[in-house]
Amino acid sequence: MLYLIIFILLLYLVLKYDIIGIEKNKNISYYIALFVLTLIAGLRYKVGGDTLTYFEDFINTPYLYQLFSFDFEEHSFEPFWIIFQSICKSLINDFAFFQLIHAIFVNTIIFWFIKKNTAHCFTAIFLYFCWPFFYFNMEIMRESIAIALFLIGYDSFKNKKWILFYSIATISFLFHSSALVLFLFPFLKALRFNFFGFLLIALTITLSSYYKNLIEVGFFFTRISSKLITYLNTEGLNINGIIMGFLLNICLPIFFIWFHQKFILKYQKFKDLFFAFIFLSFLSLIIQGSYRFLNYFTVFVIIFLADFLMGILKKKKESILIRIVFVSFFGSLIVIPKIHDLTLDTSKYSAKTRKYNIWYPYSSIIYKEEYYYRSRIYEGSMGY
Repeated sequence: MLYLIIFILLLYLVLKYDIIGIEKNKNISYYIALFVLTLIAGLRYKVGGDTLTYFEDFINTPYLYQLFSFDFEEHSFEPFWIIFQSICKSLINDFAFFQLIHAIFVNTIIFWFIKKNTAHCFTAIFLYFCWPFFYFNMEIMRESIAIALFLIGYDSFKNKKWILFYSIATISFLFHSSALVLFLFPFLKALRFNFFGFLLIALTITLSSYYKNLIEVGFFFTRISSKLITYLNTEGLNINGIIMGFLLNICLPIFFIWFHQKFILKYQKFKDLFFAFIFLSFLSLIIQGSYRFLNYFTVFVIIFLADFLMGILKKKKESILIRIVFVSFFGSLIVIPKIHDLTLDTSKYSAKTRKYNIWYPYSSIIYKEEYYYRSRIYEGSMGY
């Protein structure tokens, strides 16, 4: 019920501010939405899969004074994440306080970035709630900090201030190893869909069978090497998975951008990331674990989709009926894969459950209801 209330509230704000165009109390409503989503994430109690792991790890996190004798190399988590946990634990030894601070940081940065980059900010936060909100706040907590830091550093990337960008990328990397991909972004930015761009994609696919050998001979740090080898040893996508990934992560974005350029308005935002997104989408079809790199594009995709859908809805040349039909059509292309993913049957891990039961029903730190099937779904889906 709580999620449904928030869904309806955000949809109402989309209608009021982005569609009708009312300006009164717009900023106040935006910050109220930020406040509500932050509290939902920050005051949860064992909601999410990865959250359960972080909850247990927090118990063993050293206090600040213990960090001087702490062996960071023996821990599977990155050093800045451990330090971040340690600071929070030293202030208040309660995981609820830690996850609240995490939720404040991640959501404030995402809301700030959305407001800065689109006039359709309520549509964007509606899409954020429906898509990566639970994943960013209740699953990939380390990586979501790295993603938020990339959003902070995007202007330095766009304006080619490489010292500042690489400094931010390094900090991101020290929160989550997946941020290693950020170091490639300046090189991928220089490429386009020309001979050299397609040559790089072709070489990446051709040499994919040698990646494990390159990693094992020591081309990466030990922690990264072990994780990359784990990814490479993961069973790859079957033919159906490859086709679906190709359609959703490569064909669909290209189609959306082509449609936007052709029928709505030439879209200039974030064009320096487009080749990187397509290149890494191809990589995710080859190396199962590399799909994580696409998380760094999620907020940019949300902003594009907000502009895209509102651009169709506000295009006055066509009748309102035609515009609604087009919005419904493109909206279904976005929503149907997500609904399919959330409703996957997880009964083999815990009877009468589906994937969404990792996050539903909601449990707060006030009442602390505990749903043990969440750990079984999480551990089963992770192959434990």
